[in-house]
Amino acid sequence: MTLPANFSEADWKIVSTLPSMVGGAAAVADNSGIFGMLKESMANVRAMMDGMKSYPNNQLISAMTPTRENAKEMKEMAMNRRTEIMAMLKEKGVQSPDALVALTLEEAARANSIIDTNASPEEAAEFKAWIIEIATKVVNSAKEGSTLGFGGTLVSDKETQFLADLKNVLC
Repeated sequence: MTLPANFSEADWKIVSTLPSMVGGAAAVADNSGIFGMLKESMANVRAMMDGMKSYPNNQLISAMTPTRENAKEMKEMAMNRRTEIMAMLKEKGVQSPDALVALTLEEAARANSIIDTNASPEEAAEFKAWIIEIATKVVNSAKEGSTLGFGGTLVSDKETQFLADLKNVLC
């Protein structure tokens, strides 16, 4: 992954881990069970990869999205992101879904400021839209409160609140 020239390494770390954090927070915002969690995890990956289709000229999104040409580099980057996120969660004492959601919203606010300062207005708007799309696709991928897929609600009140809070932080 190439660090965009106008971002410090520390700022890029915050910005580049945000898509994964948002997808993870959306997945744990409410309990969807084991099968729901699998669906939400897959939706997170697909939504992140869809960024290139939706915003093909956005250099920030391109720097975070795998292609055939950079698959090996992106796999390494994903592992590094995971390690960075796990270290941050440990450092901050995050041990519950609610704590992960709260930390993700804090990180989204930090990333928002960084993006507004270091990216063009168009790139920043697209990046923020992409982040919201990731969260939206994750929460819409599995029912909450269902038993083996029966019953339940597609988007719970907790997920709706997370989406609202995320939009408020980014917009």
